[in-house]
Amino acid sequence: MRKGEIALLKDSAIHELSNDMSYRKGCRYFKDGRVAKILRRPGTSIYVATVEGSEDYEVRVRLDKAGEKIEAYDCTCPAAALYNGACKHVVALLKVIQAGHLEEEGEGTVASVPYQKPVGRIFDCFARAKKHAHLNAPKKLLPAALREAPIFLEPHFFFERHYGHSNCWLEFRIGRERLYVMRSMQEFMRSFLAGTPIEFGKKLTVDPQTAAFAPGVSTMLWRFLLDLWKDEVSSLYYGGAYGARPNGTIFEGKAVKLTPSALVRFLSLMQEADAPFQARTGVHEERTVEIVEGTPALELGLAERAGNGRLMMLTDEVCYLDNDAHFLLVEDTIYHVPPAFSAALHPLLEAFGSSRSLPISAQDIPAFFSTILPEIEKVAEVEIAPADLRIDTYCASGAGGQYVNRTETAIRITHLPTGIVVQCQDEKSQLKNKEKAMRVLRARILEAAREEQAATVAADRKSQVGSGDRSERIRTYNFPQGRVTDHRIGLTLHKLAAVLDGDLDELLAALITADQAEKLRQAE
Repeated sequence: MRKGEIALLKDSAIHELSNDMSYRKGCRYFKDGRVAKILRRPGTSIYVATVEGSEDYEVRVRLDKAGEKIEAYDCTCPAAALYNGACKHVVALLKVIQAGHLEEEGEGTVASVPYQKPVGRIFDCFARAKKHAHLNAPKKLLPAALREAPIFLEPHFFFERHYGHSNCWLEFRIGRERLYVMRSMQEFMRSFLAGTPIEFGKKLTVDPQTAAFAPGVSTMLWRFLLDLWKDEVSSLYYGGAYGARPNGTIFEGKAVKLTPSALVRFLSLMQEADAPFQARTGVHEERTVEIVEGTPALELGLAERAGNGRLMMLTDEVCYLDNDAHFLLVEDTIYHVPPAFSAALHPLLEAFGSSRSLPISAQDIPAFFSTILPEIEKVAEVEIAPADLRIDTYCASGAGGQYVNRTETAIRITHLPTGIVVQCQDEKSQLKNKEKAMRVLRARILEAAREEQAATVAADRKSQVGSGDRSERIRTYNFPQGRVTDHRIGLTLHKLAAVLDGDLDELLAALITADQAEKLRQAE
């Protein structure tokens, strides 16, 4: 548009792109002459300009051939990254185009009215201090009509858990026929959103103006990265303003860190897309995993060793990825489990940690069978160690014909540590009889453990009930005589007032000496 031409761009077209506040501020920026360094690409209706705000921002606008409609726009300011609609800097450039304050100056360039900075602006000194934060907004500029071959994004998932704390991140490959490692995710996002071509190798150059991500999982991942970039921009902007976290918190090198909420969103995204992906957890090699809906088959083992018990995780690899244990990794499959299942399984996995087994002391075995084992069996099948079992087969008795009476289908199982014996001959199949017998055996072991625990509790309660005899007393305080006597060790002190005032050294020394002597006597 040359100076003096009639503007085809209407106020209503500009106003409908933004809210009232952005429109008013943009008009004021235009009147103040804050739009400078305008560039129009040859043979196009694309305008690029620098707009002075708290710092210099790059603004791009594309009109249709007639100059009546606004096809696309973008800005590098934080507001454009965080909110939808045109910001005040875009509105200011559109007002300059509408007013026709442009003069042709060489090939593809346009000069604007010289910008005069307002005198005494207090934010000038702070604007330059924030130059480290390149706050590139997600671009609203539409790609060219002629698109290139689609670009594919391939995620690689990494997960580590140390001392109860988890750390997870993503790394990406990008390309068409061949995929390249993205060495700097932050630089990729900045360049792509600024419209700068990016080279990954001799055979791959990604031009944001013409590139498009492949439909499906690649497009979904790109939108996911855009949302994370908004969080990064917000961290940089507000953190930079107050002197905190100038280098970002999400995009670091080739890694994209996942917060708990971002992790759940990524896993849900991959489940929705039904797309396997590469993953590496702990010391395991990177392999292909998939996400399915359901509950895994977990197997635990229970064995007795030297009078103590040991609960062993027999499934090769089991770990929960998110804090609520809704996503459970079992070998090469990630299960999205129901909330009830995760609530029951979470304490068990926390108890195991990185270990493959849990010791159970002899005194805790009754409580384990009575309280813990029923909870574990809600989410996992507990197998009793074969070494603790003696299994005998014999022919069933009773009615049933020659097949029943001549075939050893009946089962007798003896649990050696407890001496419990279970028999079953209900079914014609030996395998089915064994399964029934094992279920009955577990129930009887639990019942025996409960009875033993109840007997122990009853004995403890009975032992706490004394006869009232003087020999059962612990200590006597005689106020008329000023005497204190500890009946357990036969110690008498005539210093009741000092003991009541807290002078317990002599009394404690005597108790410690007596306790040590008792331990030595027992050790002999």
